[in-house]
Amino acid sequence: MDNPLWLEAFRENWTGWRLSQTCESRGMFDGNSPFWSFDRFSRTSTRLPDGRLVHVAGEHED
Repeated sequence: MDNPLWLEAFRENWTGWRLSQTCESRGMFDGNSPFWSFDRFSRTSTRLPDGRLVHVAGEHED
């Protein structure tokens, strides 16, 4: 992943709401699209034999 905004959202552990607010304040969002967030319940992380991590999203509380 090399999208600077997504990396910032991941590092800061932003919720979908926080990401939408940030994009709106930066003039990047019109208010009509949903946002995905890494902030999830029951998310799993599995390390592969080659050292990479696979993250599987859990549920999101609305």
